[in-house]
Amino acid sequence: MHSYLRQATDDQSRVLGPFLDDSDGKSPRTDLTIGNTEIQLIPNGGVAAAKHSGGASHRVNGEYSVTFDEVDTANVGELTVSVIVAGALPVRAKFIVLEEVVYDALFAPGSAVQVDLIDTPNAAASANLATSLLDLVNGVETDWTLRQLFRLTLALYAGNSTGGGTSFANPAGTKTRLQANVDSSGNRTVTNKDVT
Repeated sequence: MHSYLRQATDDQSRVLGPFLDDSDGKSPRTDLTIGNTEIQLIPNGGVAAAKHSGGASHRVNGEYSVTFDEVDTANVGELTVSVIVAGALPVRAKFIVLEEVVYDALFAPGSAVQVDLIDTPNAAASANLATSLLDLVNGVETDWTLRQLFRLTLALYAGNSTGGGTSFANPAGTKTRLQANVDSSGNRTVTNKDVT
């Protein structure tokens, strides 16, 4: 399970562990001295670096408290913490560093997350999202968008048909969307599609 940290923020205490004895693999180590150089931070799978300052202090049953600062939490995303210290098995933990506004919306006392997408400031974002989905290349089949499929479907089910059901126009009758030939056995072959 991931724990969360607030981006670029001091004094964020979290627990790492348990640190177990490296000889028997089960006894909690409560007497370790863990400095900042034993605590390696790997932001977003990148280059490892020692924790900025401060080590770890034992709390209970081999669990150690670590306080992260604004340097440790500078990057939004996944933060892997790896600790190797003499006398204990290695310990690794993963944290998710969230932007300040996101963290505060989730964890600040009395916070209320606004989730509606149709309020005035987000109307343009909602329209852009809808357009992106409608025009997503290969959104239905190879080289077909959802908008193109809707245009053909609308012509087939709501448009006017001519030629004994071989030509289908948009509902306004201004554009022929689909043309086909039908052989003597009733097999239809599409000869033209206009989805523009």
